[in-house]
Amino acid sequence: MIRSRSYYRYRDEGNGNIREAFATGGSIEFESGWLYDTFRLGVTGFTSQKLHGDADRDGTGLLQLGQRGYTALGEAYLEVRHAGVTTHLFRQEINVPFINRNDSRMTPKTFEAYLLSAEDPLGISGLSVGGGHV
Repeated sequence: MIRSRSYYRYRDEGNGNIREAFATGGSIEFESGWLYDTFRLGVTGFTSQKLHGDADRDGTGLLQLGQRGYTALGEAYLEVRHAGVTTHLFRQEINVPFINRNDSRMTPKTFEAYLLSAEDPLGISGLSVGGGHV
């Protein structure tokens, strides 16, 4: 899936410092199907490229220092599922209230995490259990 976005940001800090940039970019995302109903891979790359931004107005968070564009690998993960248990490994998006994408700039936050979840453990219908290390 390809997602595009543009962002213009102007901030007058009130002390003579002005931060300004206009960037365009987005993401390219690939997620495989389930191989043998057990394995799935996902990869997402992000980019933010300068359309406008004077060097003396750097610091918007839309571009690298020096008003330079960038391209980065944001997600690269493996999911493994077996017997109702799913393991989600490596660089991934997490979208829960405390840890989330914070999608307020050109590239959302992603996390290196190792997560384990189980649906209906011990035969208890409707119960989900999860845990992990972020």
